[in-house]
Amino acid sequence: MVANTGPDDGSRLQRILAYVFGALIVVTVIAFFAIVLGQVAGPDPGGFDSGMWPAVFLTPLIALPAALLVLLTLIVLIARRRAREAAAHAAVVAARRKRRP
Repeated sequence: MVANTGPDDGSRLQRILAYVFGALIVVTVIAFFAIVLGQVAGPDPGGFDSGMWPAVFLTPLIALPAALLVLLTLIVLIARRRAREAAAHAAVVAARRKRRP
């Protein structure tokens, strides 16, 4: 059994979503630079229609909207958690005020 050594700053889902968001952005940036460098170097005899290029061109078109959805989901989860914490704190403060004479 592992003891909780610090304050809980987020759930496992929030950490996973944060890493997925970061990974999607990194993959998009790498694909963007690959496209730029590929166009500077000039296309292969087959052009950009063969090999890995269709997947490289498609990656930012899929990864950026997915990253946006992951970011929005993460923002909603964090806002809900902070609202719950604020409500719990308000309940504790109200209970302390009731006990005072």
